[in-house]
Amino acid sequence: SVFTKDRNTIYFTRNNSTNGSFSRDNQGVSRLKIYRAKLIDGKWENIEELPFNSDDYSVAHPSLSDDEKTLYFSSDMPGTLGLSDIFKVAIHDDGSFGTPENLGTAINTEARETFPFVSKSDILYFASDGHPGLGGLDVFGIDLAQLETTEVKNLGEPLNSEQDDFSFIINDKGLGYFASNRDNGVGSDDIYGFLQTKALDFNCYVDLIGTIINAETKEVLTNTKFQIQTKDTKIIHEGLSDTNGNFTATLDCSEQAYTISAQKEGYENGTTSLVITKNSSNNAIVSLVKSPPVLLASVGQNLIEHLTLQPIHFDLDKSNIRPDAEQILNEVTNYLKKYPEVKISIESHTDVKASKPYNNSLSKRRAKSTYEYLVNKGIAPSRMLYKGFGETKLVNDCIIWDDCSKEENEKNRRSEIIVVE
Repeated sequence: SVFTKDRNTIYFTRNNSTNGSFSRDNQGVSRLKIYRAKLIDGKWENIEELPFNSDDYSVAHPSLSDDEKTLYFSSDMPGTLGLSDIFKVAIHDDGSFGTPENLGTAINTEARETFPFVSKSDILYFASDGHPGLGGLDVFGIDLAQLETTEVKNLGEPLNSEQDDFSFIINDKGLGYFASNRDNGVGSDDIYGFLQTKALDFNCYVDLIGTIINAETKEVLTNTKFQIQTKDTKIIHEGLSDTNGNFTATLDCSEQAYTISAQKEGYENGTTSLVITKNSSNNAIVSLVKSPPVLLASVGQNLIEHLTLQPIHFDLDKSNIRPDAEQILNEVTNYLKKYPEVKISIESHTDVKASKPYNNSLSKRRAKSTYEYLVNKGIAPSRMLYKGFGETKLVNDCIIWDDCSKEENEKNRRSEIIVVE
């Protein structure tokens, strides 16, 4: 049973009866029904059964939300997913009721869910033998405000046991009671009291398994630093990958979107995004690309700053400078203007698509177009050499053009900038 806060209304369960006598259905079962009564002049009057009761199924174990606008109960009425489910129904201002709603698969299973109780903080506690438990009926809880992102939580020992544990209630000070038929009791079902010393965490968490790999070889990268950030860039986890290139982390379902970054000496930093889901595995792979060679220029006996560049790439059978190549060549321009003593060599290459003589000619055109771009940017011709190598210096195993992907062949269509003096 449950009372309203003013103690003037009670909802309670009792067996079905006819004219005050114990009543059974045509299967010999006495169904349960929920009734409502009003306290008038010190007596419970106006006793009425709720409109969704039936002689064909049970409706039992009422519990009120804190605002007293929703009644929760258990039933095996039509629409039940298992042997019995938890339902809710709206209580209108005039005292009438809405249509009962099943609370769905986040709470209800193919087995029994029963004895609901809703706390002041909107936590639904209930007994179930369908969710994983310690044995028989166990008490579970779930935050009703987060049904989309959270999961039921088993309240665990010592409250739950290998026997049936049910009929849980708790007040806002953490004092509560429940029933159990556990061993060493006085009778079949006994009432036990408890004091909650720590608030339960009903948030949803999932485990992430991540792997950090070399982008080209797919080999795992050990002892690699990683960070996990929320969408507002807050770092919530960091560490190093293990001997298998793996790392694990426990993530909050409510965040949903995460960014995982990794960094290792000799590689460019890599990132990946992940949207987690609570009902499936959550795996992430972070791929790192090896850093390009670091070129160190020297003037006399004095070392000057490093120049780190990617090769510039060309479209198939083309020698014109693409927009992405312009960005790299503009870096070269700024570097050469900052250090006017430095001289460079431009070495250009092709893939194996055409004949060797044609590719030799094409690589020379690519070298020249790279050279002319830098000249037009104000770099003196005397500071640059350029040469084409055709297909003689492939960066991968693409010796047969059709055996490689578009991206793999493009890696060979390049100009490399080398500091020579």
